[in-house]
Amino acid sequence: MKKHISGYKLNMDSSARLALMKNLVYALIKNESVLTTKTKAKAVTPIFEKLITRSKLDSVQNRRLVQAYVQEDSIVKKLFTEIAPRYKEVNGGYTKLTLIGNRRGDNAAMARLSLTKKSVVAHKAKSEEKSAPVGAKHLSPVAPVGARRASPVTKAAPKLVKRTLKRGDK
Repeated sequence: MKKHISGYKLNMDSSARLALMKNLVYALIKNESVLTTKTKAKAVTPIFEKLITRSKLDSVQNRRLVQAYVQEDSIVKKLFTEIAPRYKEVNGGYTKLTLIGNRRGDNAAMARLSLTKKSVVAHKAKSEEKSAPVGAKHLSPVAPVGARRASPVTKAAPKLVKRTLKRGDK
């Protein structure tokens, strides 16, 4: 009889599972939302919530404990300076799990794991894009991505003959 089983195995060995969890935490800190399967999102949520709780109080000990798991200076800095101050008055519930549907290939349940409080900078950038004039995007000196460049005039390819479907340039 199995008792006191906790955590998700995710059909991986422990080193692959640890690498997956670290990569999901990195992506969640960097992008503030991540699209993954429902089971992986449920598995990474407690790890991430503990990191945010630890980073709410900025001390040398807390930085070292977070650095032991995250191991990337830029991500630790963002966690302590940008993300954790948003949740100073909140005692948990830093993430939101939204079910999206099933993945097309293997019918796995997909979910979006995101932070409950979005950054002010990203919110301002989106509002500025909406408030910009209609033609303001095309006033830049750089050509838009989908714009066609003028190509030199070339000779057109010969037309195909109907009955043989071969080129009729003889």
